[in-house]
Amino acid sequence: MRTVPLTPLSFFTGSLAACYRAGLPHRQALKTAGRLLGRRVYASDILPALQRLDEGHTLSEALSQLGSHFPQFYLAALACGERSGRLEMVLDRLAHLFQMLAPAAEVVRKTWQYPVAIVLFGLAFRLGALAVFKRYALAGELLVQWAENLVIVGLLVTLIWKWPTGRRAFDWCKLQVPILGGAERSVCAVLFLQNLGTLYEAGSLGVVETLDLATATVPNLILRADLIRIGKQFREAPDFEELFRGIRWLPDYVLGPIFTGVQSGSLDQALDYATKQIGQKLEADLNVVNAFLWRIMAFSVTMSIAGTLSYCLAGLAP
Repeated sequence: MRTVPLTPLSFFTGSLAACYRAGLPHRQALKTAGRLLGRRVYASDILPALQRLDEGHTLSEALSQLGSHFPQFYLAALACGERSGRLEMVLDRLAHLFQMLAPAAEVVRKTWQYPVAIVLFGLAFRLGALAVFKRYALAGELLVQWAENLVIVGLLVTLIWKWPTGRRAFDWCKLQVPILGGAERSVCAVLFLQNLGTLYEAGSLGVVETLDLATATVPNLILRADLIRIGKQFREAPDFEELFRGIRWLPDYVLGPIFTGVQSGSLDQALDYATKQIGQKLEADLNVVNAFLWRIMAFSVTMSIAGTLSYCLAGLAP
């Protein structure tokens, strides 16, 4: 099943929170908010979830069959809110998180869509030029070469995502790339801190279980392994200051406010502030990455078009 984009997911989650504040029962709230996910998702998933609610299941249990539509921490956060009696608060914080990450996700989408559009335009232009100059054999070779490259890329992507070692190696490589590595760390920091704050504020889980759930939301396997290592030390001697001091990939400018929150007993507010600061920096970093990739791809495609035109025109010379 296809993952719901962050903006509709934010509207859905915020609408659920508003319905509960208005006193609507579970079924009516889910029915009202579910329409914001689109007709296809509503018909295929929300209607069965409504039936599960009628059978006496909780909201998180009813939505469990939609798990692949949501981030992996979503249902765990809902269950935590239900157990603590603070479901509205958890929904509000989740909606805020998705709303904050939506602009960055849009930049990420453009980061790969724009280069792909440029490359496809360059390929179409080169094929058109070869056809105009009747270089049909060369056009065929170009298509075969592109087909071979796509097969190789597809196999590599499959290998990376299906083979844990390949995924881990890919995540490590992303962290080593200038600018991109910083953006990757920022994404993971935002997810970890925001979800840690949400679960901590809900208050029904122990600090160790809260830390484990927040750690599981970090997508980069290298950074997640680092958090797991630090979490083992936290179990032996629970100390939030030492925990955050041990996460060396957290930006220095958020550690001060977090330490202040730990000492003052307002850790959830400090994490929320830190998340906002990192989110603003993240969007700026992603825009830099986007502009850099745009220039690289545009230059490469321009040079390949120029080379193709030079070859065709050289064949017309007497």
